[in-house]
Amino acid sequence: MKAGNGDRPTIRDVARLANVSPQTVSNVINARPVTRPETRRRVEDAIRELGYERDALARALRLRRTHALGFLMEDQSRLALQDPAHASLLTGMVERARQHQYTVTVYVSSPENIDRYVPGVLRQQRVAGLFLSLQGPEGKHATLIERLAEQGVPVVVFEQPPNAPGVRAVMSDNEGGGSQVAQHLLDLGHRRLAILTGTTPWPGGDRRFNGFLQVTSAAGLDVPIWRSPGWNVEAARATMRPLLLERRPTAVFAANDLLAVGVLRAAEDSHLAVPDDLSVAGFDDFDFASMVRPALTTVRIDFAEMGEWAAETLISIAEGGDPAAIVTLPTTLLVRQSTGVPPADA
Repeated sequence: MKAGNGDRPTIRDVARLANVSPQTVSNVINARPVTRPETRRRVEDAIRELGYERDALARALRLRRTHALGFLMEDQSRLALQDPAHASLLTGMVERARQHQYTVTVYVSSPENIDRYVPGVLRQQRVAGLFLSLQGPEGKHATLIERLAEQGVPVVVFEQPPNAPGVRAVMSDNEGGGSQVAQHLLDLGHRRLAILTGTTPWPGGDRRFNGFLQVTSAAGLDVPIWRSPGWNVEAARATMRPLLLERRPTAVFAANDLLAVGVLRAAEDSHLAVPDDLSVAGFDDFDFASMVRPALTTVRIDFAEMGEWAAETLISIAEGGDPAAIVTLPTTLLVRQSTGVPPADA
């Protein structure tokens, strides 16, 4: 089949043959991640059948292309890049981007401004795609993510399931990691357990203690959840000091390693020996986890690899690929010196 006007085939000719709208053909040409795979294949078949010239497609891509990726962090504090997870994500993202001759631009927005901030950034600067690290409960930013997808912006979200067509996600097995910690503590003989997390919700953290609670609930245990006002050592330390005096558990599972170190410091303040009087487990295996004393039992996540996957996925979309919707990386329990059997009088 040839174009009806006798000239070079147009987008309208491709749309007519594929039984789609011209906008859908444009989305496919420009590798916008909003087209279903079967529809995209139909459009690509029509392009081949009509002989739609590839130099026209390449020209359209060149007009849109930029070799800059964006890494957007939602963070209330001014210390976003001092967070070990963000630093490792950025390291992996920059390394993989560099291999493809892309650059990475970092953006930080406070929670109250993010819905206005992101559209403003995109109006001022072109990016080939955005990697989003967002706070709040799962689904809080669904409208923002959907708006980005509708505008044809390639998006990868960190530790959140994709909730809009074309959006991708890179995640870790948080539930599995949390359940490994719970089983480890139960196997040691602990029955008085507690969880420490932050007051600011975050889907990855929520899934960690959900996995933990599934195991402890199956064992018939009621586990309190204590909340630190910040995801940092000193906030956790201040939160834990009175709690360890009032209703001391034999083991505490902290939702990340920074909180876990706060528990270690609070135990020291309270003259409790770890792990003889209190076992402490964290999550993430940040670099310092093996250096503190006692060395921290924790769950390892390879954040640098997650950053690499985010960059690879965005670059693939920008260059016309169709990467997996969700990449989930494994977690590994690392048993060190901060966990042991409960006290004999527990």
